[in-house]
Amino acid sequence: MLLLDACSIINLYTTGRMDAIIDEEDSVYGMVSSVQQEALAVRRGGSGEDAREFDPIDLSGMISRGALHVVVPTEAELAVFVEISQQLGDGEALSVAVALARGYAIVTDDRIAVRVIAGRVPVYPSLGIIKAWVERQHLSRAAITAMLRDLRQRGSYVPGRNHQLRPWWDQYLGNG
Repeated sequence: MLLLDACSIINLYTTGRMDAIIDEEDSVYGMVSSVQQEALAVRRGGSGEDAREFDPIDLSGMISRGALHVVVPTEAELAVFVEISQQLGDGEALSVAVALARGYAIVTDDRIAVRVIAGRVPVYPSLGIIKAWVERQHLSRAAITAMLRDLRQRGSYVPGRNHQLRPWWDQYLGNG
C-alpha cells in the first residue's frame, strides 16, 4: 500500500487528475483516518479575483468505490505516533507510524518526514507519482504544463532546487 499524507493528497488533488491517477495505478492507495481532516481544501488558482479562495477537497467518491482506503491506526501504532510526533506534524507522524508498523510505503513531500523515515520505509514524492502517470498517459506538453501549473498555484508546491525531479518540472514551468 502507498500511504498518502496530507501534503501528498493536496498535491495530487490540485492536479485535477487524482481520481485517474489512483484508479490507473497498479498500487493500492490509502490514508490514515485523521489525514482527511488535515487535507481540507486547495486554492482555486488561476488569474481571477477568486484565485486565492479555497475549494474543498472531496475524497468521498474515491473512498466509496475503494480506490482510496481509510486506515485506522492500532493502539501500538498510536504509541509509535507519540514518539514520532515530537519530530513531525500529527498527520505525517501518524502516517509514518502506520507505514512503519505495517510495512507500507509512504507518499510525502514533507522534507522533515523524508529525513526522519529515510531507510526505514520506502518513500515516494507525489511529483514522482504524477510524473509516472503522465508518462503512461502520453499527455501533451500543454496538458502536463497545466497540471504542474495547478500544482504550483493551487497547492503552493514547487520542488526544491535539489529535488530529483526538479529538472523535469523546469522543462514545463521553467525555474521560476
